[in-house]
Amino acid sequence: MHGLLLRNWRFYDNSDDDYRKSARIFNTFFYGDTEISNVPINLSSLWESNAFIDECLVHYEYIYNLDSEYDQKIEMKRLDKIIGNWMFDSELINYTNVYHLVKRTIHYASTYTMMRFTQVFRRYH
Repeated sequence: MHGLLLRNWRFYDNSDDDYRKSARIFNTFFYGDTEISNVPINLSSLWESNAFIDECLVHYEYIYNLDSEYDQKIEMKRLDKIIGNWMFDSELINYTNVYHLVKRTIHYASTYTMMRFTQVFRRYH
């Protein structure tokens, strides 16, 4: 893990008359005590997160189709580590934004299960 942390999310209102332009919610990411990114939760971030998660889930589905349960366990552990590193890579924040929002809300440990939760979340946006 790279130490990337979603510590909180913020709601901003710049008092614009048009609420669609003024109300914005952001995930704020920190590395230690340093704020490194303030990513908006908007339609674009939902699209990016959806595409990224779909690509990751293809790898999981491949593993679930392996014949040997032993091979599945080994490959799942390896893939969890790789995708876990991607999830906390500061250069991929825009692609993992919604995942972090869901993970922070639900507090579930399994990367695969959190991705599945995120897929459900995206169906209702």
